[in-house]
Amino acid sequence: MEIIRALMELPSVVHDFLSLQTDVMHYNGQLAVIHLTGLMRDDSPSTHNQAELYLAFTRNFVLKVDKEGLGLGKKAYRWKISNDHLNIINPSRNQVQGAFKVCPLPRNRLNAPASEDSLDAKSHKLILFLQLTGLTPPWCTRIVESAEWDFERASKMFLEMKNNREIPELAFV
Repeated sequence: MEIIRALMELPSVVHDFLSLQTDVMHYNGQLAVIHLTGLMRDDSPSTHNQAELYLAFTRNFVLKVDKEGLGLGKKAYRWKISNDHLNIINPSRNQVQGAFKVCPLPRNRLNAPASEDSLDAKSHKLILFLQLTGLTPPWCTRIVESAEWDFERASKMFLEMKNNREIPELAFV
Protein backbone atom coordinates (compact mmCIF):
# COMPACT_ATOMS: atom_id res chain seq x y z
CA MET A 1 0.00 0.00 0.00
CA GLU A 2 2.90 2.36 0.69
CA ILE A 3 4.22 1.84 -2.85
CA ILE A 4 0.82 2.61 -4.36
CA ARG A 5 0.52 5.69 -2.12
CA ALA A 6 4.00 6.83 -3.23
CA LEU A 7 3.06 6.41 -6.91
CA MET A 8 -0.07 8.48 -6.38
CA GLU A 9 1.93 11.34 -4.80
CA LEU A 10 3.29 12.33 -8.19
CA PRO A 11 1.78 15.46 -9.75
CA SER A 12 -1.52 14.90 -11.50
CA VAL A 13 -0.73 11.82 -13.58
CA VAL A 14 -2.60 8.72 -14.65
CA HIS A 15 -0.73 5.40 -14.62
CA ASP A 16 -1.16 2.80 -17.33
CA PHE A 17 -1.48 -0.19 -15.02
CA LEU A 18 -1.17 -2.67 -17.90
CA SER A 19 2.33 -1.34 -18.61
CA LEU A 20 3.38 -1.69 -14.97
CA GLN A 21 6.06 -4.33 -14.44
CA THR A 22 7.47 -5.29 -11.06
CA ASP A 23 10.53 -7.25 -10.07
CA VAL A 24 11.65 -8.22 -6.59
CA MET A 25 15.39 -7.80 -7.05
CA HIS A 26 16.35 -8.84 -3.52
CA TYR A 27 14.54 -10.42 -0.57
CA ASN A 28 15.96 -11.90 2.62
CA GLY A 29 13.05 -11.73 5.09
CA GLN A 30 14.16 -8.43 6.60
CA LEU A 31 14.82 -6.38 3.46
CA ALA A 32 13.33 -6.26 -0.03
CA VAL A 33 14.27 -4.27 -3.12
CA ILE A 34 11.42 -3.83 -5.60
CA HIS A 35 11.92 -2.43 -9.11
CA LEU A 36 8.94 -0.95 -11.02
CA THR A 37 8.74 0.21 -14.62
CA GLY A 38 5.75 1.65 -16.39
CA LEU A 39 4.09 4.43 -18.29
CA MET A 40 2.15 7.44 -17.08
CA ARG A 41 0.29 10.31 -18.70
CA ASP A 42 0.31 13.91 -17.52
CA ASP A 43 -3.25 14.70 -16.47
CA SER A 44 -2.82 18.21 -15.08
CA PRO A 45 -5.43 20.81 -16.06
CA SER A 46 -2.78 22.90 -17.82
CA THR A 47 -2.23 20.16 -20.44
CA HIS A 48 -5.88 19.28 -21.19
CA ASN A 49 -5.98 21.21 -24.47
CA GLN A 50 -2.59 19.95 -25.67
CA ALA A 51 -1.30 16.70 -27.08
CA GLU A 52 -1.06 14.02 -24.41
CA LEU A 53 2.28 13.89 -22.63
CA TYR A 54 3.43 10.33 -21.94
CA LEU A 55 6.29 9.60 -19.57
CA ALA A 56 8.04 6.32 -18.88
CA PHE A 57 9.41 5.71 -15.43
CA THR A 58 11.47 3.33 -13.38
CA ARG A 59 11.27 3.35 -9.63
CA ASN A 60 13.16 1.37 -7.03
CA PHE A 61 11.91 0.86 -3.49
CA VAL A 62 13.95 -0.46 -0.58
CA LEU A 63 11.65 -1.94 2.06
CA LYS A 64 12.64 -2.95 5.59
CA VAL A 65 10.67 -4.82 8.22
CA ASP A 66 9.39 -2.20 10.66
CA LYS A 67 7.46 -4.43 13.05
CA GLU A 68 7.05 -8.18 13.55
CA GLY A 69 4.51 -10.38 15.30
CA LEU A 70 1.39 -8.73 13.91
CA GLY A 71 -1.90 -10.16 12.73
CA LEU A 72 -4.12 -12.96 13.87
CA GLY A 73 -1.37 -15.57 13.98
CA LYS A 74 1.28 -13.09 15.19
CA LYS A 75 3.41 -13.96 12.14
CA ALA A 76 2.71 -10.91 9.96
CA TYR A 77 5.20 -8.10 9.32
CA ARG A 78 4.79 -4.40 8.67
CA TRP A 79 7.09 -3.18 5.93
CA LYS A 80 8.24 0.44 5.58
CA ILE A 81 9.86 2.16 2.61
CA SER A 82 13.35 3.12 3.72
CA ASN A 83 14.51 4.45 0.35
CA ASP A 84 13.12 5.02 -3.11
CA HIS A 85 14.54 6.27 -6.39
CA LEU A 86 12.43 7.61 -9.27
CA ASN A 87 13.74 8.01 -12.81
CA ILE A 88 11.48 9.60 -15.46
CA ILE A 89 12.40 9.17 -19.12
CA ASN A 90 10.85 9.61 -22.56
CA PRO A 91 8.89 6.50 -23.56
CA SER A 92 9.72 4.45 -26.61
CA ARG A 93 7.46 4.56 -29.67
CA ASN A 94 6.25 1.02 -28.87
CA GLN A 95 5.32 2.02 -25.32
CA VAL A 96 3.25 4.97 -26.57
CA GLN A 97 1.47 2.85 -29.22
CA GLY A 98 0.32 0.34 -26.60
CA ALA A 99 -0.51 2.90 -23.92
CA PHE A 100 -3.88 3.19 -22.20
CA LYS A 101 -5.72 0.69 -24.38
CA VAL A 102 -8.10 -0.28 -21.55
CA CYS A 103 -10.91 2.11 -20.62
CA PRO A 104 -11.23 2.98 -16.93
CA LEU A 105 -14.32 1.94 -14.98
CA PRO A 106 -17.08 4.53 -14.69
CA ARG A 107 -16.89 6.60 -11.50
CA ASN A 108 -20.07 5.07 -10.05
CA ARG A 109 -18.49 1.58 -10.31
CA LEU A 110 -15.28 2.72 -8.62
CA ASN A 111 -17.06 3.97 -5.50
CA ALA A 112 -19.50 1.09 -5.12
CA PRO A 113 -18.42 -1.10 -2.19
CA ALA A 114 -18.27 -4.84 -2.71
CA SER A 115 -21.10 -6.66 -0.99
CA GLU A 116 -20.05 -8.76 2.00
CA ASP A 117 -22.77 -11.25 1.05
CA SER A 118 -21.70 -11.71 -2.58
CA LEU A 119 -20.61 -15.16 -3.71
CA ASP A 120 -17.23 -13.70 -4.63
CA ALA A 121 -16.69 -12.32 -1.11
CA LYS A 122 -17.76 -15.61 0.47
CA SER A 123 -15.46 -17.54 -1.84
CA HIS A 124 -12.51 -15.34 -0.87
CA LYS A 125 -13.32 -15.75 2.82
CA LEU A 126 -13.35 -19.54 2.42
CA ILE A 127 -10.01 -19.54 0.59
CA LEU A 128 -8.44 -17.31 3.22
CA PHE A 129 -9.87 -19.42 6.06
CA LEU A 130 -8.61 -22.58 4.37
CA GLN A 131 -5.08 -21.16 4.14
CA LEU A 132 -5.17 -19.81 7.68
CA THR A 133 -6.41 -22.98 9.37
CA GLY A 134 -5.15 -25.80 7.16
CA LEU A 135 -8.58 -27.44 7.33
CA THR A 136 -10.22 -29.33 4.48
CA PRO A 137 -12.81 -27.38 2.45
CA PRO A 138 -15.87 -29.08 4.04
CA TRP A 139 -14.65 -28.21 7.54
CA CYS A 140 -13.86 -24.63 6.51
CA THR A 141 -17.33 -24.22 5.05
CA ARG A 142 -18.94 -25.73 8.15
CA ILE A 143 -17.18 -23.36 10.56
CA VAL A 144 -17.51 -20.19 8.43
CA GLU A 145 -21.21 -20.85 7.75
CA SER A 146 -21.92 -21.50 11.44
CA ALA A 147 -20.23 -18.15 12.18
CA GLU A 148 -22.60 -16.57 9.65
CA TRP A 149 -19.66 -15.55 7.41
CA ASP A 150 -18.13 -13.38 10.15
CA PHE A 151 -14.42 -14.07 9.63
CA GLU A 152 -13.32 -12.97 13.10
CA ARG A 153 -15.99 -15.08 14.80
CA ALA A 154 -15.11 -18.07 12.60
CA SER A 155 -11.44 -17.73 13.57
CA LYS A 156 -12.33 -17.67 17.26
CA MET A 157 -14.59 -20.69 16.81
CA PHE A 158 -11.79 -22.56 15.08
CA LEU A 159 -9.32 -21.81 17.88
CA GLU A 160 -11.83 -22.83 20.52
CA MET A 161 -12.71 -26.06 18.71
CA LYS A 162 -9.03 -26.87 18.22
CA ASN A 163 -8.21 -26.24 21.88
CA ASN A 164 -11.15 -28.43 22.94
CA ARG A 165 -9.98 -31.14 20.51
CA GLU A 166 -13.34 -31.06 18.69
CA ILE A 167 -11.69 -31.20 15.26
CA PRO A 168 -10.42 -34.63 14.17
CA GLU A 169 -6.97 -35.01 12.59
CA LEU A 170 -8.66 -36.05 9.32
CA ALA A 171 -10.11 -32.53 9.07
CA PHE A 172 -6.65 -31.10 8.40
CA VAL A 173 -5.02 -31.16 4.99
